[in-house]
Amino acid sequence: MKIVGLISRLLIGIVFIFSGFVKAIDPLGSKYKFIDYFDAMGLGFMEDFALAFAIIMCAAEFLIGVALLLGIWMRFSSWLAVIFMAFFTPLTLWLAVANPVADCGCFGDAIILTNWETFFKNLIIDVFVVIIFIERKKFPKIFKARMEWAIVIAFSVLIVGISIHALRHLPIIDFRAWKVGSQMAPEELAAPKAYVIYRNIETEEKEEYPSDNFPWNDSAWMATHEFVDSRVEEPENVENLLRIEDFYGEDVSSTLFSKEKSYQFMVVSYYLDEASKKGLDRIVDFYKSLSGLEVEFFIITGSLSDDIEAFYEKHNIFIDTYIADEIVLKTVIRANPGILLLNQGVILAKWNYRDLPDYEVIDKEALSEKYIK
Repeated sequence: MKIVGLISRLLIGIVFIFSGFVKAIDPLGSKYKFIDYFDAMGLGFMEDFALAFAIIMCAAEFLIGVALLLGIWMRFSSWLAVIFMAFFTPLTLWLAVANPVADCGCFGDAIILTNWETFFKNLIIDVFVVIIFIERKKFPKIFKARMEWAIVIAFSVLIVGISIHALRHLPIIDFRAWKVGSQMAPEELAAPKAYVIYRNIETEEKEEYPSDNFPWNDSAWMATHEFVDSRVEEPENVENLLRIEDFYGEDVSSTLFSKEKSYQFMVVSYYLDEASKKGLDRIVDFYKSLSGLEVEFFIITGSLSDDIEAFYEKHNIFIDTYIADEIVLKTVIRANPGILLLNQGVILAKWNYRDLPDYEVIDKEALSEKYIK
């Protein structure tokens, strides 16, 4: 049983560390997931606390994992692991049954699981956590008390520091679809697949066929089968597609991110009226520093036209501006505002407004030397 307890402690420690870390490096993503939960539970009044909850929960999960992995405060940390799983196991069962949120976010954007996969994953974790709890008094003490405190404090500073850094800059690891090196828009979106379901009149057996590949012209087959239902299967990740529209509602995504395009600076602001005022000022100053250079510069936002016009008037400037879903924009970059550098539709770099590139001369040659390898 000692070996089983040791394996359980190490395994669950690693799982908790990984789960806490991949969420802690993206606190805004964790915040948005908390907001999804609050909305699903009718707790919209708690949205203002979502970011604090996200940072605290991710840090707690990470530190429980560190404590289990290193054998620190085993009686206390095993209790914390039990409480943690006692809360999240029934929560994920509710998510699996009711499906109010498509993805629980238990591993952030690093690993996407369905709600049922998450629930069964938690059941497996529960088994190992119970073993750890039963054996909690038998684990040998590895470090002295002062060293245990030093380790916990050091890792607390580390994990909270990583979250704060991500808030002020960008996540140190980007697991999302629009990471550096990715194509801004898919080359070709797969068409939805349609299926039809027919039932054999004699055997009552149902079969599903692609809508463009079933024996509809076979009179003998059609005489023994009757239509039951149909369904359409959307292409994967269709919800994460970035559709860019002009002020007339026309989709300009393929044109804007064409492979024929040279260098482009793309500013992303979920909503201009909610963006950092200092950040927008820096963006405008950066735009003015590009004056006379052949580098395209535009803004993509979820704002209404009135807010866009107000932005123009406040800064006495006009910048090409396009419209997109603010939810998807939050996935493109974790900053409001943030800026991306593109070339031929490929993302070369991403910056928080605090970290805008500060070249004495920004031209195509300088960009090529820095970003084209």
